[in-house]
Amino acid sequence: MLLAFLLRMLLPLSSFAASRLFRTRSPAWGQGAARLLATRAGATDVGSPVASVRHFLQEQDLDAFVVPTDDPHLSEYPPRCFARRQFISGFTGSAGTALLTRENALLWT
Repeated sequence: MLLAFLLRMLLPLSSFAASRLFRTRSPAWGQGAARLLATRAGATDVGSPVASVRHFLQEQDLDAFVVPTDDPHLSEYPPRCFARRQFISGFTGSAGTALLTRENALLWT
């Protein structure tokens, strides 16, 4: 499941097939996302996605992972299926970039 998540995040989403892969979710992934995003206070628990990316960074000996707002079509307002930054950070604004390192999680708006 972690590998499928990271493949969705890392694949160059410039082709139709890749965008379909990103939108396709297994039932287990959907249930996990529902638990993360549905909290009583309305806040998003981003601990699990951030931990997953940090684990991947450690395994691949990488220093950082950049999560932009852009979609492959460079739309002004990307559709929800490309809301990677929102998934990883919980930030729902129209512009911003997230940067995850092994020690820090940063967000520029």
